[in-house]
Amino acid sequence: MSKKASCPNKSLAIAITGIGGIFPGSESLDQFWKMIEEGRTAIEKVPANRWPEDAEKYHDKTPGKADKVLSTNCCAIKKVPENYKNLNLPSDLLKNLDPLFKISLQAGRDAFYSTKTENLDKNRVSVILANIVLPTDTTSEITRQHNLKALLEIEKANGRTEKKEIIGDVHPLNRLSAELPAGLLAAGLGLGGGC
Repeated sequence: MSKKASCPNKSLAIAITGIGGIFPGSESLDQFWKMIEEGRTAIEKVPANRWPEDAEKYHDKTPGKADKVLSTNCCAIKKVPENYKNLNLPSDLLKNLDPLFKISLQAGRDAFYSTKTENLDKNRVSVILANIVLPTDTTSEITRQHNLKALLEIEKANGRTEKKEIIGDVHPLNRLSAELPAGLLAAGLGLGGGC
């Protein structure tokens, strides 16, 4: 027989006091709520330039088919925000970051400033962002560049010297899409409780 583990009931010192967000079909929380109230949807066809080839090429109705998608529809954020007011971060860094970072910074900043921050000990405030890390545009580009460099080295080692250039240069911080957005937000807001 197994003995059921007991867990003492303890209250947690967590308070959610602000809200911020960026959603498909709306540029603000008010627009998002209005869309819900009106029963509208943000579903649309995958834009023609979003994937390397037309979405229909990747479509297959068979669930679980390798390298295929079940739908050619999506809910996309059309305009990635670039308003860094009240974030103490270098602007030259921000321009080179993946849209994921920009969305996290905007929504996090809006959530922070939608609440009362006077008399707040910023050294005790942490930033926690929950996310599912899927390949972003820039992490995919980093992978392509890395693989192309490796293939060129193999060709060179095998005596093939055809000149090929690697196009594009992605800022290396973009490889940290799981952990860095929370760290940047904490730094930008001057929060010292970790991330």
